[in-house]
Amino acid sequence: MALGILTALAALLTFGKIIVAPISTSLRWLVGSCLIGLLVPHAWSGARLGLERSEWRFLWALGIGPSLFALGLVLNQMFHGPVHCVDHPVERVVNTGFVWRVDLMDGALEAYPLAREHYLDPGLARGDDYPVCEATGLFGGRVVVHR
Repeated sequence: MALGILTALAALLTFGKIIVAPISTSLRWLVGSCLIGLLVPHAWSGARLGLERSEWRFLWALGIGPSLFALGLVLNQMFHGPVHCVDHPVERVVNTGFVWRVDLMDGALEAYPLAREHYLDPGLARGDDYPVCEATGLFGGRVVVHR
């Protein structure tokens, strides 16, 4: 179960950042993937494995569900449609502690600050071109492919 929680957290910090969707939508998908196992009747699945109802619910909520969510994020990023790239001029690069955030002059990706974050210094200055390449992911959502 701890592995499921860790994979979901790692997927949110890596692949969840480059999905062009609000954070609340990503968290809804996480909760949905954790609760989808409750729709499967216990007699058909958990009882055959020798698990009690509470064990089966905890296994889905904390183990299988977050792992399914992480798998969905990875598949959405890896299998995408055609890529469309646009260069945007950099307004400034802000160091917020451990994270570097790139602000763009034309306001591209303004509503999605996580998609503009880097863990290492991107080496950009004011006026440089910042290529933003987007594609449609496997599940229909927009993803940032190359930054």
